[in-house]
Amino acid sequence: MLPVNWFTRAIRSNRARLTAVGQVEIEHVGGRILWILNLSNAENVVSSELLDYLAVEAGLRKLRFLTASVAKHTPLFEVFIQSGYNSSGWYKIWRIKDDITNNNSHEFIWRKTRTSDLFSVNLLQNKWLSNDERRTVPPANKKWPGFVLFCNGVLSGYAYVNTSIGKAMITPVLDPQISNVSSAIKSLINQFFIHIPDHYLVLTASQQWVEVPMQDQIELIQPRHEILLKQLAIRDAVYSSFDLIPNGQHTDIATPISRSKKQDNNTRILRQVIKYKHKNNLFSLKT
Repeated sequence: MLPVNWFTRAIRSNRARLTAVGQVEIEHVGGRILWILNLSNAENVVSSELLDYLAVEAGLRKLRFLTASVAKHTPLFEVFIQSGYNSSGWYKIWRIKDDITNNNSHEFIWRKTRTSDLFSVNLLQNKWLSNDERRTVPPANKKWPGFVLFCNGVLSGYAYVNTSIGKAMITPVLDPQISNVSSAIKSLINQFFIHIPDHYLVLTASQQWVEVPMQDQIELIQPRHEILLKQLAIRDAVYSSFDLIPNGQHTDIATPISRSKKQDNNTRILRQVIKYKHKNNLFSLKT
């Protein structure tokens, strides 16, 4: 489940010691914060600063927004809110706990997505996803769903699936009019993931209706996490030298973590100062 296209940023107390580090996955014109780690003994000393520099790096890569998923009633949630993030949806993760081999329905047919399906998938996104979700979800032609669902010959849904050793994470977007959503999900598993022992559903706000018809067949393993969004805009560029941030620590690219395969790491730019403007979430960047 490792991302393909990503970058890291770090704050150092000196050349040998990292104070905080975070990683962002790039999807189309947005970035998703996968994790942030504070290595300092003082709680939350650099968390907000690290978020600022992750946003700056995203701006250097011409991304339009950053997202993160955080449990609401935690100190980290407040750090994100104070750093200019706003709620833009939520999701929960459920484990499918019943015997998937008992499904024999032929009503639902899944197959891998083809180019000819993308127009229909885009229409489904516009129809079933909320406005907030559509702001952060790449269009189908930019991030293909792995599989599409046909119900009685009609394209009635799609799913993104991430797999790792022994696990399959399924993020479905299905027509609420489907008569037996449990059979639809199990058909996907039986056709493509029967060899994987553990299966999970990632249900976003627009798909929360799936919880009711499947309530006896799924169990909650990750409660509601808010999807937080920060819009980015590059206003202009300024020139000066790279220097210490206010608490005397350095911001730097995290090494020796591997560079992104599809994006420059902005090595030259990262050696120059980045002036961050909190007002209106605008950045002044040296190039």
